[in-house]
Amino acid sequence: MIRGKRPVGSTFPMRTTILRFLFACFLTSTPSLPAQVGGLGDLSGGRISKPKAEVQAALVAARTALVPGQPLEVGLKLVHPVKWHTYWLNPGIGTPTKLTWELPEGWTTTPLIWPVPLVKPTELGNQHIYEETTWLFSTVTPPADLKPGLDFALIASAKWLVCDEGSVCMPGGSPLTLTMPVAANAEPVAGVMAELEKVKAVQPVTSPSWKVQLEPKWTVTLTPQAGANPDPGEVYLFDEKRVISLQPQKVTREAGVIKLTLEPHEDAGPNEMPSGFIHATKGWLKDGSVPSLALTSLALAAPAPASTTGPASAPAAAGSPAPPASRITFWGAVLSLFAAGIILNLMPCVFPVLALKVLGFVQQAGKDPGETRRHSYAYAAGLLIFVWLVAGGMLVANSYFGADLAWGDITRYSGVLAGVVIVLYLLGLNLAGLFEIGASLTSVGGSLQDKKGYAGSFWSGALTMVISTPCSGPFMAVAMGFALKQGPLQQFALFTAFGLGIALPYVLLSSSPKLLKKLPRPGAWMETFKKALSFPMFAAAIFFFNAFITKTGIEGAGLLLWGVLLISLAAWIYGHWGVPSRSPRARSIGWVVALIAGAGGVYLARLATMEKAESANAPHVTNGLEWIRWSPGALAAERAKGRPVFVDYTTINCYTCEVNERVVFKSPGSDKVIAKFKELNVAPLRAKYLVDGTPEDNAIRNSLKPWDISTFPAYLMYPADPAKPPFLVSDSLLSQQEVIAALEKAK
Repeated sequence: MIRGKRPVGSTFPMRTTILRFLFACFLTSTPSLPAQVGGLGDLSGGRISKPKAEVQAALVAARTALVPGQPLEVGLKLVHPVKWHTYWLNPGIGTPTKLTWELPEGWTTTPLIWPVPLVKPTELGNQHIYEETTWLFSTVTPPADLKPGLDFALIASAKWLVCDEGSVCMPGGSPLTLTMPVAANAEPVAGVMAELEKVKAVQPVTSPSWKVQLEPKWTVTLTPQAGANPDPGEVYLFDEKRVISLQPQKVTREAGVIKLTLEPHEDAGPNEMPSGFIHATKGWLKDGSVPSLALTSLALAAPAPASTTGPASAPAAAGSPAPPASRITFWGAVLSLFAAGIILNLMPCVFPVLALKVLGFVQQAGKDPGETRRHSYAYAAGLLIFVWLVAGGMLVANSYFGADLAWGDITRYSGVLAGVVIVLYLLGLNLAGLFEIGASLTSVGGSLQDKKGYAGSFWSGALTMVISTPCSGPFMAVAMGFALKQGPLQQFALFTAFGLGIALPYVLLSSSPKLLKKLPRPGAWMETFKKALSFPMFAAAIFFFNAFITKTGIEGAGLLLWGVLLISLAAWIYGHWGVPSRSPRARSIGWVVALIAGAGGVYLARLATMEKAESANAPHVTNGLEWIRWSPGALAAERAKGRPVFVDYTTINCYTCEVNERVVFKSPGSDKVIAKFKELNVAPLRAKYLVDGTPEDNAIRNSLKPWDISTFPAYLMYPADPAKPPFLVSDSLLSQQEVIAALEKAK
């Protein structure tokens, strides 16, 4: 069942992590499986086609009836489309299939029994996959008091990730029902029993014919004993716990002894050992039986040393030395994140909220400066607490649940994006004067003019943090990647510096009486200024809506717009007819109508989050330069041609990425840059991170890990000579001169 002759780099599914984020102003659930239908690419044009990857799933029983108190083997039969596959318990790179039973109390079930998967090598590591028709079995035991003569429905749900030979992956799933009679006796179903026996025949067992030891430096030694097969064929260790890395296993043989040289997984603890089985294509015994040798008898030949060289990192490129593990110190990261937080206030996603804070200062001009400072501290507290909550959530998810989250990954959930769009749009309408709901929504619970409105300032800080998470700016890339690799205390200090940087302009302004005195006095002009601030708020809503449409496509965007319309209508009705100045009858009617309209809007917005964008295969073109869609396979293929490779790592919601593209490739002088690409035969590759948690996204993230980069943009240069290491061109602002110099250096 081991196969290693596929083209390297053909598909790169990585595991996806299921986390739910609740956005305070948008009470709706996010999809349980983040998905991008199709491979990476822009929605900028070209013919769009939806891939067909329907996996046919069914529950099939091994016997004709349920017998009270007796176990029944039930198979999950998966029929894959041609050239598509799903994944094993430890997928390597991908997401395993899951079967969840929904049975009454008194019933028991067992975990899935897995057949031996195929091994598919990729440039990022091995995948463990299933193709064609696959049977996974579980045992269901009904209670002994189940009454014969009735029919009973076995209900379950299955979820999987299905990927093709290229770069297209689709999460899938199906509710499953198997209705069976309850009887005193049952007969075996021949076809299903035959499949069950095939699966049972390859299950791991222990054998005295082979002695298995774990040597120092992660080498598994198999020494033959009496009854051993002298030629077991190809061997491969299937690790169920993700303790070993996904890199190829080196197998050596000498005098019948087989040694597998492994590498520990980057997340493996120093005392963890692999568990699972070692598969042999010709069987471990002389008669060809026992294809899978269990590792339950694994013993240490010597103490397994803890890694002293740091965790294994993803390869930078085939044939290229890995870049330095770290290019920044702790204090350098503190200063970088502090500066990044300050600059983030000028990014499109954060600037509107900062402008609202300035309006609050103007409203307080001439009043108690101490009150203004206290509001600024409440704002900073709200921002910092939510920075700590998000950072702590990432630390727990990454350290204890095997997640691979980076700053800004909250926007991988369409529900979060929809909530941000709705809140920002409502704030814009409020500023424009369409409605008033008590105190301004900009304080989210209290006015800056009200001494009791500290909660409003606190929640304003929280809102600032939430909408800043998907934004990136200068100094963030390397520093944020460094922060996510540190321990809890170091992460606390680093993210605190980041939050203080965001809060600094507001706190400084509120703490300086001289600056406050320079603000204009309150007056009629403030109404005009307030309405003018609605436009940056609408711009921020469009900024996040652009990311939402990338994830959900035209259908999702249309539904969200209708939802926003109804929610806006609800806010307007409530703001005009639900206020105390209206009669009780008018208020009651206003509340009811607003509730109906708002509920309809939330329902449409929730439907919008369930839509998935179709893939677009049209290449990205900038001023005549056609970019190749990045993948490890594409990178290796271009380097194999002897071409230098320039990789542009970009993402949605990346203002710096857009500025760099316009400055370098769409501004005066860009013709010289593009001419240099063509003169030196440089291959331009574009890796667009869609924040979906899909295999393509994870492949992009893994390729940046050796550089300690977890935010965008980033620009890497791979020299034409594969023996020379790649180098980083920039991880922030980019100039035409930097690109030309990098191209010259790489030739």
